[in-house]
Amino acid sequence: MGINYEGQNCALEGCINDVKNQQKNLTEKFGFDSANIRMLTEDQGTDDVKPTKAKIMEGLKWLVADTKKGDTIFFQYSGHGTQNPSDDEPDGQDEAIVPVDVFDAEWPENLIFDDNIHQILCNELPDGVKCICIFDCCHSATMADLAVTRDFVIPGQEEPPKPKAKFLSPPDEVKAKMKDFKAPTGAHTKGLCLNNAEEQHMWVFSGCQDEQTSADAFINGAHQGALSWAMGKALEEANYDISFEDLLTATRANLKGQYEQIPALSTTDKNYLKCKYMTCE
Repeated sequence: MGINYEGQNCALEGCINDVKNQQKNLTEKFGFDSANIRMLTEDQGTDDVKPTKAKIMEGLKWLVADTKKGDTIFFQYSGHGTQNPSDDEPDGQDEAIVPVDVFDAEWPENLIFDDNIHQILCNELPDGVKCICIFDCCHSATMADLAVTRDFVIPGQEEPPKPKAKFLSPPDEVKAKMKDFKAPTGAHTKGLCLNNAEEQHMWVFSGCQDEQTSADAFINGAHQGALSWAMGKALEEANYDISFEDLLTATRANLKGQYEQIPALSTTDKNYLKCKYMTCE
């Protein structure tokens, strides 16, 4: 799902391009059938695929439903990330993704929190199903609550558009609460929450660390997320044959010196870091 928040004060420009580029990679490089891909973007002219909270939650459940051992599922979110006070997190903040209808209800009712994502993509993931996720948004390192491991100037264009941060600032009263908020003693530690890690196969790439923002940039003549661009470049340079661990290293190298964000990679077992991206072999 890619959300540009068209017509809103928090509008972005490259998120829909991110997921269109990803769809092309999935079908042309990794053998996914386009009939098995559901795209939620606001530019398709129909409410059935508009990335509202209801449609995103429905899509997450659709992604996991009827999967069986040996299947591979893939999820990408490109859009705003945000935070909200939480009694359950040691830093006192929950991370969340931001549906297009975020302002159609009182904050934070229409946010989708990391706990919601973890419940569906982790806890409801059948044993033996491989799940690969990309979160190209701000404050995203622990978005799935797994154990976090381990723009170029266009020639002739003197001032390329400055990147926007994929961060939706909470309302002022929420920010004030977050500033002074301290989680109670005993709040759970962020990290691996799965009960049967040996049978759970999940990898999550995040655009940045929890305290950082991810850039919505203008690169090589197109609006796109810095993470999505850097990963795409790394995959192309490796001829789409690279381990998860090496893909993270190459993606970080592509961003270094251009953007401050440091992508993260989390998984359910340290041995899975050496598996091949997408094929998971």
